[in-house]
Amino acid sequence: MYFFKDLAPYMIIVTIIICSLIAIKIKKEKINTIDKVFSVAGFLLGLIITFLNLIYSNNYIFSIGPLISITCLVYLQNRDKFIRYSNNKLNLNLETKVSKFMDILYWGCIAVAIYSYNTADLYHRSLIFFISISIGVAALGSKILTSNFKNNITILILLFKIMFISLLVRASVWFISPYPVGHDSWAHYEYIKSFLDTKHIEIGIYPSETGMDNYYTHYPIAHLLSCTGNLIENLNIKESMFIISIVLVLSSIFFYLFIKEIFNDERVALFSTLLLNMSEHHLFWGIFIVAMSFGIAIYTFLIWLLIKQSSKKYLMTYRSFTILNTILIVNSHVVAAFIGIISYINIYIWQSLYVHVCKKNIYKNKLSICGLIITFIVILVYKWTDPNYPFLDLIIIGLEKSLNVESQFLNRMTLSNIQDSLYTLYDILGFLIYLFFGAIGSLVCLSKNHINNIKFSLILTNAVLFFIMFCFPLFGMKNIVPFRWQVYIYITFIPFVGYGILQFLNIFSNNAKKGICFILILLLTSTFLMMTSNYANTDSPIFAKETTSKLLWTESEMALFSKVNNSYNGVIVSDLQTCNRPFRTYLKRDNAISYKLTINKEIDVDFLKGKMIIYRKDFQTRAVQMGGYKHPLYFIGSGFESTLDQKFNCIYDTKEAKAYI
Repeated sequence: MYFFKDLAPYMIIVTIIICSLIAIKIKKEKINTIDKVFSVAGFLLGLIITFLNLIYSNNYIFSIGPLISITCLVYLQNRDKFIRYSNNKLNLNLETKVSKFMDILYWGCIAVAIYSYNTADLYHRSLIFFISISIGVAALGSKILTSNFKNNITILILLFKIMFISLLVRASVWFISPYPVGHDSWAHYEYIKSFLDTKHIEIGIYPSETGMDNYYTHYPIAHLLSCTGNLIENLNIKESMFIISIVLVLSSIFFYLFIKEIFNDERVALFSTLLLNMSEHHLFWGIFIVAMSFGIAIYTFLIWLLIKQSSKKYLMTYRSFTILNTILIVNSHVVAAFIGIISYINIYIWQSLYVHVCKKNIYKNKLSICGLIITFIVILVYKWTDPNYPFLDLIIIGLEKSLNVESQFLNRMTLSNIQDSLYTLYDILGFLIYLFFGAIGSLVCLSKNHINNIKFSLILTNAVLFFIMFCFPLFGMKNIVPFRWQVYIYITFIPFVGYGILQFLNIFSNNAKKGICFILILLLTSTFLMMTSNYANTDSPIFAKETTSKLLWTESEMALFSKVNNSYNGVIVSDLQTCNRPFRTYLKRDNAISYKLTINKEIDVDFLKGKMIIYRKDFQTRAVQMGGYKHPLYFIGSGFESTLDQKFNCIYDTKEAKAYI
C-alpha cells in the first residue's frame, strides 16, 4: 500500500511542472494591488506546504499545498476575465418549460430517494439514494441560477427546497437506527433523559470515561430545547434530539441574510446557502447531534448580527439581539463561544486595518463593535471562571500538557495502520472543490473594484481560522484545536465559494446551455462527494470503508450487549467506541475496556485472556478506535475472527456480533 509520504516527491514535481506551465502565460505586471499581493503570497504558501510533504504528509498537506499554488496562478492568469465578467449580472434565463422541468426533476429525485431508502437493507442507504439526492441538488442549484426573483415568494420557495432536501439527508442517517448515531450523541441522549427523569438540570451516576459528568449541566440550553419536544409534543428522546438538527438547518435563513448583506445578490446568497447545507461538516453536525450542533446555529445568527452593526436602521435592536445571543452561545457550547469571540476580534481588527490600507474612512461603528467584543469577553470570562466549574483553568492545564507532552512538530508517533492511507484523500475531495472556488472568489473580492471593509475582514478572518485549524495539529496538539473548527469556518468561507463559482459561470453567460451543464456537473460531483465522505456517511460508505468507524449499532448488537451485561460480571473487551458508548454510557457498565495494540501494531491477544471479548462483523470492513496513546484508528480485517475462533470459545452469535470467552 502506498502512503502520502511515498508519493510526495512525485507530487512536488507535478506541482512545479503545472505551475510553470501556467506561469509562462501570466502577463508580467507590477504587483501593485491587494489581490495580486495575496495571489503571490498564496502561491508561495502553497509551495511551502507542498515541500512539507517531504517531512510529514497526510491527506490535507498532500493536497492543499499544490491546490493553493495552482489556484493562485490560475487567478493571476485569468484575472482580467474574472474582474471584467464579475462586473456583469449573471444572465442564464431559460425557457419556462426547462425551468418547470427542473422543478419536476427536483421532486422526482426526492421521491426516488425516499423510495430507495424505504426499500434498502436495514441500516443501509443505497447508491441510488445518494445519486438521486445529488441530481436533486444539481437541479435546485440550476433553478436558483436561472430564476428572476421578481418577488419574495420565489426566494422563500427556494429556501424551503434547500432546507427540505438538507433535512431529508440528515434524517435518513439519524433515524436509520433506534439508538443514537455517532459517538458523543449517546452522552447527550443520556443528559436529556436525566433532565426529563429528574425534572432538574442534573444527572445520575455514570462510569468514568463516558463524558457523563456535570460538564453539560453548565451548558444545558441545547438539551433543554430537546426536552421541550418530549414535554410538549410527547416525542421520544431520539425524535426530540432531532429538533436541534432542525434548528441548525433553519439557521440557514440567517446565513442567507448574511450573504445578501455582503454581496447584495439573491443568486449568490441562495446558491451559497445550498452549498452550506450540503457540505460534509454541516451535514455531520446535523447527523451526529450534540450540543455543538445548536452552537453552530447560534454562531451563524451572531455573524449576521455582527455584519448588521453597520446598519443605520434598527441598530439598537440588532445590538440587543447580539448581547442576548452572546449570552446564549456562551451558555450553549464552549467551542462555539470561543470561535465566536475569535471571529469578532478578527473582524474588528481587519476592518480597522482596512481603513488604513485602503485609505477609506467608511467604518463608522468601531466603538459599537468594540463594546460588543468587551461585553462578549466579560460574559465569557465570568462563565469560564465560575468557581463551581473553572473551565478556564482546565483549558490552561490542557494547553500546558499539550505543549509539554504532545507537541512534536511533524513527528507524531501513532499505532494506527491507516492514518496516512491514500484512501483518506476521498474524504476531502469535496472540500478541495470548495477551496478552489473559495480562493478564486476571495481574490476577486480583494480586487480594486470589488473590495470593501466587510469582504476584506471576512477573508482575512477565514485565513486566520484556517491557519489555526491546520497549524496546531502539525505540532501534535489535536486536543486543543480539533476538526470541529471547520464547520464554523464554512459559515464565513462558503459565501466566497458561491461567489467564486459564479465568476466561472459568468464566462458562459453568452451560452446558457454550457453554463447550465457546468453547474449541473459541478453540483452533482461536489454534492455526491460531500454526502458520501466518511464525515457524513458513517452507515453506508461507498469508498474507503476501512478508513472510518461505523458509529451506529444495530438492534441485534445491542441485544447481545444487554445479554452479556446482565449475565457476566467480569471484564468486557471490545473496540473503544463500543466500550464507551453502548456499555459505559447506555448500560452504565464500569468494567468495559478496549482492545490494546502492541508496538508492532498488532492486537495484543494475551491481553484478552480471562475476559469477555465482543467482536463485531463490521471489524472486517471498517476501522475501529483502540485503547492506548491517542486512541489510534485501526483496521482489524478478517484474520482476527479466525484467531478468536481458534483460541477462545464463542458463546453468543447474532451474525452481526459475537461474544467470546
